[in-house]
Amino acid sequence: MIRYTAFCKVVEQGSFTRAAESLGYTQAAVSQMIRSLEEELGLTLLHRSHGGVRMTPEGEMMYPYIQKTVSCIRAMGDKSREIRELDEGEIRIGTISSISQHWLPLLIKKFVTRYPNVRFHLYQSDISIMRDWLRSGYIDFCFVYQEAIPGFQNTMLAKDAFLAVLPEEHPLAAYPSLSLHMLAGVPLIAAEEGDISTVLSAFHALDLTPCVQYKVHDDNTILAMVEQGLGVSILPAMVLDRTNYRFKAVPTIPAITRSIGIASREPELLPIATQRFLQFLQDHLEECITGQ
Repeated sequence: MIRYTAFCKVVEQGSFTRAAESLGYTQAAVSQMIRSLEEELGLTLLHRSHGGVRMTPEGEMMYPYIQKTVSCIRAMGDKSREIRELDEGEIRIGTISSISQHWLPLLIKKFVTRYPNVRFHLYQSDISIMRDWLRSGYIDFCFVYQEAIPGFQNTMLAKDAFLAVLPEEHPLAAYPSLSLHMLAGVPLIAAEEGDISTVLSAFHALDLTPCVQYKVHDDNTILAMVEQGLGVSILPAMVLDRTNYRFKAVPTIPAITRSIGIASREPELLPIATQRFLQFLQDHLEECITGQ
């Protein structure tokens, strides 16, 4: 098990030294683990050079299988701990910035009050990357919106509305609501959402081509750019809570909404800690949405 984990850590960290520090081993010990694994498989998995570490073509082919092996062994360990009671465990979540900022902190706080030794790993990216992470077993589940991920268990949780976000002095800021036809004619700061864009799809459904001036991954960066008058944006309402940026937010016509849910493998294949958290999430989500 530790050899497989060491290989994954070296790939993730891009360095034997950083992987060793993360695992609590010496660099020599991690190097020996990788050599032992390569001897067992009869393959060279990593190419070592002064510039760093990268996978060989054989390593790239084996990496998804080794990841799944680590995930399965971890799940087996969690299952045995469940029999003794859930004293510890590890939960790996793929998330988007709005969820990690507004839902997860309170959910995690409530959960670790009950299970204080459970560890969380949050991996933030767009849906196309998280889809690959889920398929490889790198994460236990991920948050999805609009479209489910085929081949996985998908559960919708809630709906979230989008609002047009404008600089306070913008000429359109005085309107109580804004049509997408009006917004199509001004510079737009679009959120980078991977291969699925809720906002751009809403424009295209009306045969409109918005004037996308910038594409930005981080919601807070978008708000800072709006505040500086670089353009307008359309963001989920939850992103606009508890922020100090100055802007004007108004509804759009037609309204833009997204369905938010989770995608995971079959429950019986998930680590016990993850199973418990998913059930806890569904039981307590309303409290976290209202901030109670």
